[in-house]
Amino acid sequence: MEDVPSLPTTRAAPRQSRSRITQQSLLDAAEILLQRSKAQGLGFGMADVAEITGVSEATGYRYFENVEALLTAVGVRHFQTVNREIREASQVADGDNRDPVRRTVEANVRIHRRHADLHRLFTGEMSTHLASMRTSQPRFDYEGSAYAHVAASLTTYDFRDDEERLRVARLVFDLCESTTHSVIVDHMVDMTDEELIDQITTAIHAVLHPYQSA
Repeated sequence: MEDVPSLPTTRAAPRQSRSRITQQSLLDAAEILLQRSKAQGLGFGMADVAEITGVSEATGYRYFENVEALLTAVGVRHFQTVNREIREASQVADGDNRDPVRRTVEANVRIHRRHADLHRLFTGEMSTHLASMRTSQPRFDYEGSAYAHVAASLTTYDFRDDEERLRVARLVFDLCESTTHSVIVDHMVDMTDEELIDQITTAIHAVLHPYQSA
């Protein structure tokens, strides 16, 4: 299982504390503008980001080649945060007797509740928009990494091989993700978080039941 990579940039890599702070400030400002506009396209430019950050527009371009690269980096940071919390929730510490499935579901619901607007943007039309833009900014394989973390957590189940383990992990994660999205991100169903967690946990246990150790 690979760790989540460090946040990439395509221009000046932040080697000193002040540079790191500037880069993060640019990302924070872009995130604020993105959530304010609820933009499906680009509703602001580097000058707007620089104004909020308190730096020059040229400084923004020193770290990111264009606004598309900056927004891609915002998406990378968002999904890295989500992925890290999923990974931490899926790891079972010695002596921890809590249901690992429920713990992971709780983390997923908590993450989506806290970052609902960003998640809606970066899993919707914004992802398609950014994919069509010309930028060398690296992207982050959120789903692929999440599948690997979930697969690694299914240690108490019997699978024929790693391929079957990963296939079931994909099914489990997609079930959790789609149901959580329908309630929290898309507001298609009205239920409390506790009801949502109970429903998803029960559904996942049904999927995993045939693979339980004898």
